[in-house]
Amino acid sequence: MDLLNLIDLLNPIFIPIALFGLITSYTDIRFGKVKNIVVILMLLSGLFINIFFTNLLSHVSLDLKSDFMQTITNFFLTLGFGFFLWLANLWSEGDAKLFLGYSLLLPIFTYKHGYITFFPALNILINTFIPIALFFIAASLVKMNAKLLKRYAEKVLEKNSLLNTVLTTFILSFLIGLFFQYIKIQTTILFNLIIIFILLEVMKRIKFLSSRKILLFVSLLVIIFYFNSIATIQFVEKLLIMIIFVNIFTILLPYSIEHSLVETVNIENLKEGMILSEPVDIQSKEEPKKITAVYSLFKAMKENFSLGVLTRLTSEDIKMMKKLQKSGKLDCKTVKVAKTVPFAPFMFFGVLLTYILQGSLFSYLPL
Repeated sequence: MDLLNLIDLLNPIFIPIALFGLITSYTDIRFGKVKNIVVILMLLSGLFINIFFTNLLSHVSLDLKSDFMQTITNFFLTLGFGFFLWLANLWSEGDAKLFLGYSLLLPIFTYKHGYITFFPALNILINTFIPIALFFIAASLVKMNAKLLKRYAEKVLEKNSLLNTVLTTFILSFLIGLFFQYIKIQTTILFNLIIIFILLEVMKRIKFLSSRKILLFVSLLVIIFYFNSIATIQFVEKLLIMIIFVNIFTILLPYSIEHSLVETVNIENLKEGMILSEPVDIQSKEEPKKITAVYSLFKAMKENFSLGVLTRLTSEDIKMMKKLQKSGKLDCKTVKVAKTVPFAPFMFFGVLLTYILQGSLFSYLPL
């Protein structure tokens, strides 16, 4: 980086990014949360920058290609996408709000490489999650647990599971390609992969969408009505790459998370604030019921439902688990608990990476 680029860092755009990044990283590490007042100040600062410094919001224009509309659509798509990821249980409410704050702090003209029309802030997530995923995968492979890796590989490559993944990847690859072709945006294989991976995680939580019959039916419709579009060497090559990489990451990511971020704890040693990393079976005369830390274990038992959201255990949850264990309804002495990792520092790193690279990591990768 030359002197001019170094000086460029010390401008009214970089300074608030660095300031809020340090504040949110500290509070997340120290207290495990990002305060709402900080996010509100981030939004107000971003609004001030985009009106008075960059003038992106000072010249109103309804032209979709204008800086004004690109900034507006970027903000609302960030809001919607963050809410979508939170609703799909892929991250917390605080992470979604932090993403929204950074999206407004980082003006759209920052994204000079890999600009995503209407939604350039998606580059922040790419530059945040890709390094995180690679770091944990590398760390878990250095001290490999062959038995654990084999268990995940067998689960993913099991015949029925593999067929579902292939069908889902085929459908999503086609629909994503069709969508971006319609809005005239050129994407890379890696970009499509991250979108497919997110959608796969969402679909797993919606039984109707992950039904084998539904997947086969939709696949058949695609083949019948768009045969000429998919019967090309280019599409087949991309699809094969997608299927291979999706299965590799479907094995490695859960493996690396459990290897690095999950520990076994005695129920007697559970503490308030811990997070269960998997559901717990309650033994009953009829059939086993699964409970997980959703709002509270007591509520989950009372209303007889289970979701994939993992929230922090309360003192009431822990008392209930100990009581169930003593009564014999909870047939285990230990549970798997997720190690809490502050996310704000990772996102701050992703924002800095976006600012320095002036866009996405994908722009520097061959795929």
